Formats: sequence, structure tokens, C-alpha cells
Amino acid sequence: MNRKYKIFSWLSILGAVVIFVLVNVFMTLLTGKFPLKLDLTSNKIYDISDDSREFLSQYESDTTIYILASVTGQDDDVRAVLDRYEAANSHIDIKNVDIKNDPSFGLEYVRDGETLDENDIIVVSGDKSRIISAEDLAADTGDGTGIGLDVESKITSALKFVTSDEVFAAYFTQGHGENEFAGAKQALDSENYTVNDINTVVSDIPNDAAVLIIACPKQDFSTAEIAKLDSYLRNGGAVEVYVDSRCPELPELNKYLTANGIEIGEGDIIDKEGMIGQSPNIMFLIDYLKNPSTEKLIEKDGVLVCQPYARPVSEAPAGGGVAVSKYLQTKDGASVVKDREILKTGRFDIALMSTNADTLGRLYVSGTPLLLSYDAKEINSMSFANVEYFTSVTNSMTGAGDTFVVPVKSMAQNSMIMTANTRRALTGIIVILIPALLLCTGLFVFMKRRNM
Repeated sequence: MNRKYKIFSWLSILGAVVIFVLVNVFMTLLTGKFPLKLDLTSNKIYDISDDSREFLSQYESDTTIYILASVTGQDDDVRAVLDRYEAANSHIDIKNVDIKNDPSFGLEYVRDGETLDENDIIVVSGDKSRIISAEDLAADTGDGTGIGLDVESKITSALKFVTSDEVFAAYFTQGHGENEFAGAKQALDSENYTVNDINTVVSDIPNDAAVLIIACPKQDFSTAEIAKLDSYLRNGGAVEVYVDSRCPELPELNKYLTANGIEIGEGDIIDKEGMIGQSPNIMFLIDYLKNPSTEKLIEKDGVLVCQPYARPVSEAPAGGGVAVSKYLQTKDGASVVKDREILKTGRFDIALMSTNADTLGRLYVSGTPLLLSYDAKEINSMSFANVEYFTSVTNSMTGAGDTFVVPVKSMAQNSMIMTANTRRALTGIIVILIPALLLCTGLFVFMKRRNM
């Protein structure tokens, strides 16, 4: 090997090292400002949705997100999502605070019953704050795949909360054997509603009630309670009533709903056309009609499902400026069955909205609970849009703005499924072809240098 070649080789190596060091320094400085980690997971675990990006594009409040852990002790999965928020908006700043070394930090943000633990998050803007526990960020997906990330919905909701000047109150009636409606309450909490229960037998409907929800009552309302409902609606209130075929006849409540333009029918809806699984009496798909509450869901191809025991609802004659709008329908070819007898077939309404133009009162009646008694995370993990639909309807009734729901993203690794021929081909390429090419290249270089 001649002297000139040796000098050229050393200079090439030196140049490569210098370039490598400079690129490494540049990338280090760049990643300090921008998160350049690529999210190559199949369900984009670490990315944020277009809805969040649209919200962040208009976000103008200086906000600090505190991670209560050191940089080495933080949850890297959670931090990867938070980095997207900081990169998307210059008003958002992320800071690590090691509460092991500073145990008194954050106590001014703690409310009654709250505690602070390692890897909790505090979102602060001005005088408002929200604490998000580490347990809530690493939630069960509800679909059997184990732990998933629930960062985006919690952070975006917290950002909305700390910058919102208006808080909406939702009340769920009690005292009539109502369903618990856990999914509905969780969804409204994520939408920054204050969620309360109220027994209308002994209490009046509060003045701050943005919406009153009646969830599948098993006992009728008294005439005094109906008078409270009527007074609330006449003052521009919003009421949601959910029933199914397991609800008994409720003469007083049904009479009042009919007077406001919506009548609840009899029987079970069976829909073989839209059924999921082997039996149409398990779950079936339903269609939503286009209106301000459903427009975005239709654009996103959100799938709504109806659980068993749905009841048909229909428009009833009503005066006084009452207008009824259609929201949910079965597919064509559905049947209404009672005592194993088919009463009628066709397409049936399952949800209607009654609006009084004079009083601005809004009454929504659904013949299905829309799975809302299940945990919200379980519903979302099944890729159903039921929770998002519910919050969209509620927000449109209360004026709370667009809804925001993001399914929990599973951390489970998906297996790659391939045919036997594909597997043999990949084995040949990785195990035989690539090593052979490397060996031939090495022999070629070796022989060329030996002859210099």
C-alpha cells in the first residue's frame, strides 16, 4: 500500500469522524428544541390527533406542564406525547420537578382529597390548574390488550379547562332506579363539566344546570317533578332522556314527552341488517342523520352501535313553536318485536330532539342508552363513536363547543402476520442473501487492497 493511499485513507477517516461529531452536536441541539422521535407504531401511540393540533394552533395562553419526576425518572412514553404539545405551540412549556428532592412543590395546586405522587402531571395557566395522576395516564384499554396511554385526551382537556372562563354543570337524576351511566359521567368530566347527582323528588333543579340527564328510570316521575322539568325547560334548559325496553311504562313522564313532540314506542328493535355478531339482539349498527351534532362524526366515519332492548321513538303533534329533529335511525329492514310478535318492519327512529323556538328549551329523547353504562375507556377501545356522539349532542345543547374524545392507545405490540412463502422469502434474504453480499464485498475489498 503506497504512502499516498495511506494519507488519503487517514484523511478520509478523520473527515468522517469530524462530520459525524458535527452532525451529532447539531442533532443534539436540534432535538433539544424539537422532538424528532419518529412514531412508527401502528396506532401512532405517541402522536396527537388533528383535533388536538387544530386546538393548539389557536392556543394563546402561557401554560406550564409540570412532570413530577426527574428527567431520568419520568415516564418516557408520557414524555414523548407531551413533547408533541411543546413542539406544536410556543406558549406551552414542559418542566421536570423531582418531588423526591422538592416534596413541597405543587401543594398550592392541590384541592380537597387530592394527593401528589411521582410522575403525576400538573397543568397550570394563570390562576387555574389541573392535576392528572400518573395512574390516569397509563389506563387499562378495556379491550383485553392491557395497559394503554391515555395522555392526549387528559392533556387537551386540561388545557381547555385551565383556559376556559365558563364551567358547565351536568346533573343526573336519582330516586327512580336510574342506570349509573358511568361512561357518560366520565365523558362529561373529560369535557370539563362538573358532574352531579340530584334527587328531583326532594330538590329543585339548580339554576346552574346546563343539562339534566335522565338515565333509564325504572319508576315514574311525580306530577311535582314534571312541573320542575317543565319550569326548567321553559327557562331555556336542556334535558336528555334515555330509555330502553326494560324500562316500565312511565305514564307521567311519557305524557310530558309526548306533549313536547316525542313519543316513546313499545317493543324491542331487532335489526338483522346492522347486527354485530351472530344475533341481531346483541348489538347493531345505527345511522345518524346529518346535523350540527353529527357532522364531524359522519366526516370521520365514526361507528355508532346500539345495545339490545332499544325502543323506537316517534314524532308526536305538539304546538307552541316546538320543532322535532331526527338524530338516530335503524337501518332499513329492522323490526319491532313484542312478546315474540313482529309489530312492524322498516326504518325506525331511535333518537329525536325537540326544540321550543319560544323558550329555547331543548329535549333529547333516545330509545337506547348507547352503551353509556359501560366504562368510557371500554367503549372507546372498541372503536365505537358512542361516547363521542353523546358528548357532541350534549355540547350542542349546552353551547359548550366541539367535543373531544381520544381512544386509549394500546401499548400492546401487534404481531406481524405473514404467509409461509413470505416467511421463507424473508428468511432467505436476511439469513442467506445479505450475509453473502457482505462476505463478497469484504473479499473484494480485501483482494483489491492486497494488490496495492
